[in-house]
Amino acid sequence: MTAVAHSTVAPPIEQAWALYEEVFAEINGLAAQRHLMTHDEFQAVYQDDEIRKFYAHDRAGRLIGMATLTNNLAAWPLISPPYFARRWPHSYNRQAIWYCGFVGARPHQLHAFRDLVTDMYHLIRSNNGMAVMDFCTYNMITRRLPDATLALLSRLDPTTRMEVADQQSFIFYRFGTVDGPRP
Repeated sequence: MTAVAHSTVAPPIEQAWALYEEVFAEINGLAAQRHLMTHDEFQAVYQDDEIRKFYAHDRAGRLIGMATLTNNLAAWPLISPPYFARRWPHSYNRQAIWYCGFVGARPHQLHAFRDLVTDMYHLIRSNNGMAVMDFCTYNMITRRLPDATLALLSRLDPTTRMEVADQQSFIFYRFGTVDGPRP
């Protein structure tokens, strides 16, 4: 089925929450940093007009994907606007740095992911902007999502470049046989 992306009509919050929880529950156990907002956090994002929402539906009208995007970096928790202001002052001052909070699509609905990313690309390019996303190690190494996203964006714009802006590592210091033998 072909997705109909960038619907401006928000589905009921419980429908959106159910999709979000379904899509991101698995990664929550595969990454050290939490990848699943609480219902209250999700509701705050869902109701925040500074954060744009994109929806993908199948031909039957069922919600199969959604994404969030904002150029008000202070609107998204846990990112540091001063970092972006220092690193890219001109783009920051123009509000041309767009943070993608998440892109999620139901399994076997990759066309929804493609359509959501495409719609966000067009918005970002409309103000000569740049996009920033964060990926956990699992999504980088196993799923290769940054490379897949680059390939998709490069089809839309052959001048697309990707760079790692920052990286955070969770370092464990183990002592003896705490928590059993090392895997």
